[in-house]
Amino acid sequence: MGEFNGYIGIAIVIVISAAAIITVSKFGLNLRKFKHGNTELDFDPKSTNGDRGALKIKSIIVLPLAEKDCVNLGISSREAVEFIKEDAKRHPDLFAITFTSVPLIFQMKVLLLSWDGLTASIERIIERDKAYPLNDVWSSCLSQYRKATQLRYRVEGSNAFLRSAELKKTLKQFLKLTEDTQKLLETAATLPGLNPPDFNLMLSILEEAETASFQDDWPTCISKLEGVLSSVHKILIDLAPDGTAKSPQNSNIALGKKRETTELQILVADDQEVVHFLIPEILELLLKDRPHNIVKAYNGREALLAMVEREFDLIFVDIRMPYKDEGGFDGTELLLTAKKSSPQTRVILISGYDNLIERAKTDSQLSISDWIICKPFKIDEIRTVLQAFSLIPKSKELSS
Repeated sequence: MGEFNGYIGIAIVIVISAAAIITVSKFGLNLRKFKHGNTELDFDPKSTNGDRGALKIKSIIVLPLAEKDCVNLGISSREAVEFIKEDAKRHPDLFAITFTSVPLIFQMKVLLLSWDGLTASIERIIERDKAYPLNDVWSSCLSQYRKATQLRYRVEGSNAFLRSAELKKTLKQFLKLTEDTQKLLETAATLPGLNPPDFNLMLSILEEAETASFQDDWPTCISKLEGVLSSVHKILIDLAPDGTAKSPQNSNIALGKKRETTELQILVADDQEVVHFLIPEILELLLKDRPHNIVKAYNGREALLAMVEREFDLIFVDIRMPYKDEGGFDGTELLLTAKKSSPQTRVILISGYDNLIERAKTDSQLSISDWIICKPFKIDEIRTVLQAFSLIPKSKELSS
């Protein structure tokens, strides 16, 4: 009898699980609160969190330097104050702890905000190339590095160079890579606290590779090219942008390899555990018949380091990741960097803003995203994204 009851229990679990999957498939997953261990997060935009966030701010002040920025840029300081009020309603978690110099994207500029628990202070409003001097040159260098790691010789070895056109293509790509690396190092040299490596050493290694190619010494040529890649890889890791803070000078990221698999590479960049739980769970269900790999990043710098390691097919990124560490990015800035370093990567913005889709129609920065989903999102929305990019068939449904 005991064994029979055990079978009944197992049958009940199977029935309940099947019913849950069917219900989620039909009606979507509309998560309002997530609790795990000591983590409890509200995920409902209709909750009173927004009101609480707005009530926390007793006053918003525009500091003298920011006032001067407004005059120089032709921006109304009143609009900046209203922007902060609205942001406090939509993202109350941002004001859960005090902070200084949080970068927020405002009218395609970078607004630096401080919060002492009572007063929000607008410190500066500056052009993004001044706020993030490394971002554009770093992403350009990463783009050239990515192309170099995918050259034919990395798969075929010296046989690739039996075609003179391939050798010319390889040397041309490496020359472009070294030029972009030099620009990155020159920019880094102007920033306080950064000590970039000597560029001349890498340039001499490339010259040695070219000399070896003229002598048909392919093993030496290839080893020298790989030496250049290794040097650029370390530079990209050491100088990965993280706002105004100095980048850590160590990492365990491996040298990028040429992609030889059809495995779908997906990056989820968000600071909330609930998103790192929810999106992978949905993707596991929808992509169960397709090989895939999901990487998680909890801030902008982690996302950039992941992009050095591999090229992603899909990136899910939160448009507003609360600022918790030194340095940092607005989600919009991460979108721009991702697209510039890998144009073929599909970037999906995640937002708590109900009007973000409308804003994207007129905002030149947001418009380069490939898709926008708003919290709380449903399984059907993720399915639609995957179908739109032809990653799953139109008829794909969840099943037990």
